[in-house]
Amino acid sequence: MAKTTIDIDAAKAAKAQAILGTDSLRSTVDAALQHIIAERAREQFVEFAAAGAFADLLDPATEEALWK
Repeated sequence: MAKTTIDIDAAKAAKAQAILGTDSLRSTVDAALQHIIAERAREQFVEFAAAGAFADLLDPATEEALWK
């Protein structure tokens, strides 16, 4: 893991820490980064679904075949 020095707004960090329930600045930053990564994954999944990735599952014949 790389060490990096950055300036962080203490008030924002404290709010994020309270929201995330973390106990240190490091764990707050890690949790915030993980939250953003997970949010993007959810967005990509929604885009994937909206593009018709699961359209076949709406077909009654497909559903019937899956349950056999």
